Amino acid sequence: MKIHKTGWNMLLFGMLLLVSGIILGSAAVEGLKDATGAISTEKVVVEVKPEWKGGDRKILTMEILKKLEKKLQNNLIAYTVEPKTSKQTIESNGSRTQVILAGIGGRYNMFRRFEFVYGGFSPAFSKSGAPKIALVSEDFAWERFKTHNAIGQTIQVYGESFVIAGVFRNGRGVLHLLTKEELPEVLIPAGTMLELDSGAIIASFETAADKSEIYNSGRNLILTALRQEGLDESRLDVSDFSVHQKLMLQKPMIIVFLTGFITIIFLGLQAFIGFKEIIRGIRSIYADYDLSNTLRAGIRTYGGEMIKTSVFLAFIFVVWRFSAFDFFILPEYVPGETPDMQKYADLLRESIRNTFSGVSDKASFSIRLLQATRMLTDMILCLSVFGGLIFTRIGTKLLRNQFINAGVSIWKAGGGLFLCLAVVLGLCYVSELPMSIYTKGILIVWIYIASGLQFGTDNLPSCPINEKGSVYIA
Repeated sequence: MKIHKTGWNMLLFGMLLLVSGIILGSAAVEGLKDATGAISTEKVVVEVKPEWKGGDRKILTMEILKKLEKKLQNNLIAYTVEPKTSKQTIESNGSRTQVILAGIGGRYNMFRRFEFVYGGFSPAFSKSGAPKIALVSEDFAWERFKTHNAIGQTIQVYGESFVIAGVFRNGRGVLHLLTKEELPEVLIPAGTMLELDSGAIIASFETAADKSEIYNSGRNLILTALRQEGLDESRLDVSDFSVHQKLMLQKPMIIVFLTGFITIIFLGLQAFIGFKEIIRGIRSIYADYDLSNTLRAGIRTYGGEMIKTSVFLAFIFVVWRFSAFDFFILPEYVPGETPDMQKYADLLRESIRNTFSGVSDKASFSIRLLQATRMLTDMILCLSVFGGLIFTRIGTKLLRNQFINAGVSIWKAGGGLFLCLAVVLGLCYVSELPMSIYTKGILIVWIYIASGLQFGTDNLPSCPINEKGSVYIA
């Protein structure tokens, strides 16, 4: 009884990990697309590396951004400005406080989805010579004015008065929780900050990229334009979000593919054994009967086995069609004529470092979201592959060894799968991630579980062959 309970617990836990990998992995990427505004992930983000943000020489300037806008024939550009010191003194209601301040300019609202409690994004932020207005977080508004409706209130920044035009709420979902630390609480027009703070710098900019099937086309286009302006690309981090989206979206597909591949091997083995037994039995019948009797006797005796083998082959076809996908691999991972093992070792170390390095508090909001999504999808993939497949395999093995009716176990497992699906959708709701069900992926998981419960080394199909090698004829 204890082994029986352990088997079900391990099977349910393994199914939960597999379903989580398929649904949460996709939901995390959709959450990134939703949080990055109308432009979504069809963009390129350029950041000045932290070690080059100090000093007198400014890497990015307004003149460079204007030239890029003309050269790229793209007016969908947004940029952020950071003050010389990360925290600035803000005065309001006769008191002072230190807050994180940032300047935003261009079409910034197109690259970040704001959830405004009161007010909204003013078009003045995207114009030069913008009036002195500010956006503040709801936490700042409550702390300073004891109300979330701080529209029209005045704050002092750099000794100048700024009128609050909007109060925004930082997201409370899992992606935002991973990026919330050290986010700006007060936003003012970038042009105004550059005028008032001589030490302020343009720390990053984002631009919309055309949809293209060519790898890194957006990134290469931006790098070419920056080189033509005399910028040293080694001082910049350039990220093509569309490439990262492709890499992250295929992680749930990898889980489905591996699950389907194992299922195909298992079903293929069963089909091969069944086919082998059918051929062996028919040959035995043929030794004692003429051809017509052989066919009738073979069909009568092995008709069920033939149908079962045909069902195996049909399921193999369905699993392959549902689990196959176009695998996207970065060109730098494609081996050349002479594979460089040191290169692959460096790439592996870099990949591991990116996975476990967390979210940088020095990066822009968009890059933080990207880092958080990449870290989350990598963790989900590892847990699903190394946890889900192992626990489900052990669980089905324990249940088979208890000689439980396979049909009943499959129905119970189906109920458990629906329970896992409900739990994962609940996690999506709590984490404020978009909810969607990848039906084909869930079906592959069910076939994988059902085949594991139905068949095994202790449960192989057998044929009614007597000790002399002849087959009993009913």
